[in-house]
Amino acid sequence: MRVIKNNLYILRMVYAADKRRIIFMIFLSLISTSKNIINVLLIKLILDCIIRYQSFSLLALFVLAERIISTILSYCECLLQWEKCPVCDSIIKEYMLKRIYTKSLKIQVSALDYPEFYDKFTRAIDEAERRAPAIIATIENFMTSVLTIFSISTIIILLDWKLIFLSLISAIISVLINIFTIKLDYKKSNALTRPKRKIEYVRRLFYLPQYIEEMKTNNYNKLLFTKIENGAEEYNTQIKRYQPEIAFFDIIRSWQTFVINFGIASVLVGEKIVRGVIDAASFTSLIYASATLSGSLSDLFSVIPQMAEHSLFVNNLREILEYKSSMESTEDLKIVQKEKNHSILLDNVSFRYNSSADNILKNISLRIDKGEKIALVGENGAGKSTLIKLILRLYDPQSGSMYLDEENYKDLDVSSLRQEIAVVYQDFQAFAFSIGENVLTKELGGREDEDKVWEALKKSGLSTKIENLPDKLNTPLTDEFEENGISFSGGENQKLAIARAMCKDAGVIIMDEPSSSLDPLSEYDMYLQMLNMCRDKTLILISHRLYSTKMVDKIYYMESGSILECGSHEELMKQNGKYARMYHIQAEQYG
Repeated sequence: MRVIKNNLYILRMVYAADKRRIIFMIFLSLISTSKNIINVLLIKLILDCIIRYQSFSLLALFVLAERIISTILSYCECLLQWEKCPVCDSIIKEYMLKRIYTKSLKIQVSALDYPEFYDKFTRAIDEAERRAPAIIATIENFMTSVLTIFSISTIIILLDWKLIFLSLISAIISVLINIFTIKLDYKKSNALTRPKRKIEYVRRLFYLPQYIEEMKTNNYNKLLFTKIENGAEEYNTQIKRYQPEIAFFDIIRSWQTFVINFGIASVLVGEKIVRGVIDAASFTSLIYASATLSGSLSDLFSVIPQMAEHSLFVNNLREILEYKSSMESTEDLKIVQKEKNHSILLDNVSFRYNSSADNILKNISLRIDKGEKIALVGENGAGKSTLIKLILRLYDPQSGSMYLDEENYKDLDVSSLRQEIAVVYQDFQAFAFSIGENVLTKELGGREDEDKVWEALKKSGLSTKIENLPDKLNTPLTDEFEENGISFSGGENQKLAIARAMCKDAGVIIMDEPSSSLDPLSEYDMYLQMLNMCRDKTLILISHRLYSTKMVDKIYYMESGSILECGSHEELMKQNGKYARMYHIQAEQYG
C-alpha cells in the first residue's frame, strides 16, 4: 500500500504541475502498442505475399500501407517525445525543485548540521529532478504492456497457445532478476551520495568567486587534487562493490531471454513446420510474437519492483517535503507586527550545537529595551555570532527562554519575526542580480520600489556612485552573466549590505562585524552614520574594535559563552576589568 501511495503522490504532483503530461503519456502508450501489433502482423503478411501468394503488387501495397501508418505514428511519437514532453518535464522539474527549495527555507539550520540529513536533502534534490519522469515512464510501460499482451496473446492463441507459457516463464525469471538488481541499485545509489558530495564540493572550489583569490594565491592544487582522487577512489570502491553483481544478473537475464524465447520456442514451433501444420510465415510471426509477448509480460511484472524502487526514493523525497520544523509557521502562532523598534529579552539561555558536547552559550541573561543600542564584544569564539543566530531564531536554545516585546519566541510566527530583524553580516553576499534587486531582495515593481531603494542607498552612502552608472539600479553586480556587470570594493559591498538592511525597514538592526573591510576612520564614520539612521531602531552591534562601541547605550563583554561584564563604556572603564584592558590594548595599537 505504501508503494502505491508514494507513486500516486508523485503523479498528483505531476498533474498539479502540468496535466498535459498525463495525456501525452496515454497517447504514447497507444502509439507503442499499435507499433508492436503492426510489427507482428507485418512479418506474416510480407512472407505470405512472397511464399503463398507470390504477388509483388500485393506485397508493395502492404508495405506502402504499413509505411504510411508507421510514419504517421512515428511522427506523432517524435512530436510528443521530443517537443511536447520535454517542455512538460521541464515545467514539472521546476515545480518539484521549487517545492524543495521552498521547504529548504523552512528546514531548521540544526537539521542541516547532521551529515545524514544533508545526504537525504541532497538525494531529495536529485529525486525532484529525476523521479517524476521515471514514474511516468513506468506507468507508460505498464499501459503499453497491458495493451500489447492482450493484442499479441490473441494472435498467439490462434496459431499456437503453448508459446504463451514460454513467454510467461521467461517474464517471471526476468522479474525475479529485476528485483535483485533494483535492491542493489538502491544500495549503490545511497552508498555513492557521500563521495559524490565530496567530489562536487572540491570541484566548486575551482570556480566559485568567493574561493578564487584563495585558490590563486595559495598552493592548494596538490591538496585539492588529492581530495578529488580520494573522493573518486571512495566512489569507485562502491562501484566495484555493487556493479559486478548487477552485471552478473544482467547477463543471466539476457541469456535466459535468448534461450527461452528464441531457442526453445524455435524448436517447438519448428516441429510444426516439419509436420506441415504451419507455414514459414506463421513460424516467423510466432517467434517474433513470442519474444514481444515475453518482453511485455516482463515489463508488466517489472512494474511492481520498479514502483517499489520509486517508492524507496520517494520516501526520501517525502521525508524532506513533509519535514516539520518546530519553528514552522502555523495558524495558532502570533504574527509579529511591524514596529519602529522592539525589545528583546533572554532569560538564562544556554545553547550548544549538535556536534558539540559543551555549551557554546552559558546561562545568558540580557534585556534590550525598545530603541536601545547595545554592543556585544569579546574575543573570537566568545559566542557573539551564535547569540545573534538565536536572536534570529536560526536555532532554539537547549534551555532558557527568549522574548520579543514580552512575547515568547516559541509563540511567534518565525517568518514575521525575521522580517522585523535586519542583519548586516560580516560575510555579506552580493548576488549576480541587479543592484536594485540586491538591495530590495526582489524584482523592482515600479517607482515606489525604486524610491525605496534610492532612499536606502542614500542612507548607506552609496547612492552617488550608483547614480553615475549608465544603468543605475539595473546595473548587474559581478560580470558572471553580463558583460556590463560591475564589482564593488569591500567597503562598497559593506555599504550595499547596509542599504539592504535599511530597505527592509525592520524594528531591530543587527550589525555583525559589518566594518571588517573598512579602515578605522571609515569604520568610525560608518558607525556614526548607522547610529543616526537607527536612532528610532533597536540596534545590536558586534565589533572587535572597541572604540566604536563607545557610542552605544550598553556594552556586554562576552568570554567563553558567558557575559562577564555589562554597562556603558564609562561604567566598564571604571570597573577596570577585561573590557577596559582590551580597550587600552587597542588604543595603544591604533595610536
